[in-house]
Amino acid sequence: MYTIDARVWVNAFDQREPGHAASRQLLDLVSQRSLPIVVPTLALVTVAAAISRTRQDPVGARGFAQALGNLPGVTLRTLDVTLANRALLPVGPPPAR
Repeated sequence: MYTIDARVWVNAFDQREPGHAASRQLLDLVSQRSLPIVVPTLALVTVAAAISRTRQDPVGARGFAQALGNLPGVTLRTLDVTLANRALLPVGPPPAR
């Protein structure tokens, strides 16, 4: 299961964004392999706000964010305090000293 940052979705949406090609490739790969993606509901708001601000198109931004939440393989999770704190925990072994 993977979580994809809102910035990747925005980069993949807008060809003018730095990192667009890499973001698009990642999302294409995830789609081709049917990998499960977990997206916090807050990411939909973040994506819509970023696209609306850069494109001056709040209706299109909302549509894109809603479509993101309806993609096959995407599961939306409510980001409550418990989940937010859990996401703050380090992944993997601690860094070497």
